[in-house]
Amino acid sequence: MLDDEDVQHLWKSKMKFDVVVVEQFNSDCALGLAYKLGAPTVGTSIVPANIIDVGGYHVAKPKPLPNELQKFIEESQHGVIYISFGSMLRAASIPKDKLQTILDALAKLPQRVIWKWEAKSLPGKPKNIFLSKWLPQNDILGTTEAVYHGVPIIGMPMFGDQATNAGAIEESGFGVKINLEDLTKDNLLQKFKTVLDPNFRANVKLLSQAWHDRPISAMESAVYWTEFAARYHNFTFRTPAADVPFYQYMLLDIFFILFVMPLLTLFISMYYIYQVCLQRKSRPNGNSKKNH
Repeated sequence: MLDDEDVQHLWKSKMKFDVVVVEQFNSDCALGLAYKLGAPTVGTSIVPANIIDVGGYHVAKPKPLPNELQKFIEESQHGVIYISFGSMLRAASIPKDKLQTILDALAKLPQRVIWKWEAKSLPGKPKNIFLSKWLPQNDILGTTEAVYHGVPIIGMPMFGDQATNAGAIEESGFGVKINLEDLTKDNLLQKFKTVLDPNFRANVKLLSQAWHDRPISAMESAVYWTEFAARYHNFTFRTPAADVPFYQYMLLDIFFILFVMPLLTLFISMYYIYQVCLQRKSRPNGNSKKNH
C-alpha cells in the first residue's frame, strides 16, 4: 500500500491536510482502523472483518480549566449543563423564536449552563448561563467525550448526519433527541427532566462502563493491529467483497432479473396481444369489401 504513487506523493508532501482520502485505501488496505462510538453501546455498524474499532483513542485526561470557567462550575450546587451546536452551526443562527424558547427553558433549571456562543452577546441571557466563543471540547465534553465519561446527551439534529447520530444515541440509551420543529419550552424541560433523572444517569454510566470494558485500550488496539498487519503482510486480510464489481455488490444484476426481465416480458406480451387485436379488427372490413 505504501508503494502506491499517490500515497508516496502525500507522504513526501509538506502540505497539511485536515482529511486525506486515497481511493486505493478502499480496496487495497490490509487492515483499517475505524473510529466510531463503540459497539455495542452506541449505534450499529456493518463493517468488514478487517476494520478494527478504535473509537475513543483520542480522549485524554481532562486538563485544568480557565479560572473563570472553573469557578463557575465549582460554585454550581446542582451540576452543570453544556450546550454546543458544533463547529458547523453558529448558535446565533437559530431562529429567534426557537432561541427564546431555549432561553426560557434554561432559565427554569436549577443547574448552571455553559454555552458555546460565537456572537458578541446574547440578549435576554438568564443569570445561570456562561457564554464563551471557545470551550475545551475534551475537558468539558463533545459527543464522544460525553459517551467516554458517561454523561447523558440531548441531541438537536440540524442537518447532515446529525439526525442519524442523535437517533443512534437515543436508541442506545445515552440520551434523547428533540427536533427543532418540535421545540417548545415544556417539551425541552421534559427532555432535561428525562436525562437528569438519577435512574437515567445511572444507566448512562453503566453503558459507558461497558464501552470501556475492553481487553486493551483503543490506542493499544490500534498499535497492536497495525503491528500485526506489518508482521503478517503476506496474509490476506481484505474482504472478497472489495473485488466484486459494483453492479454485483449492489445486487443490480439480481434486480434486473427479478424486476426488469418480468416487466420487459410483460411489455412484449402486451405489445404482441395489441398487434393481434389490431389484425383481427381489420379482417372483417376486408371481407365485407369482397362481398360487395
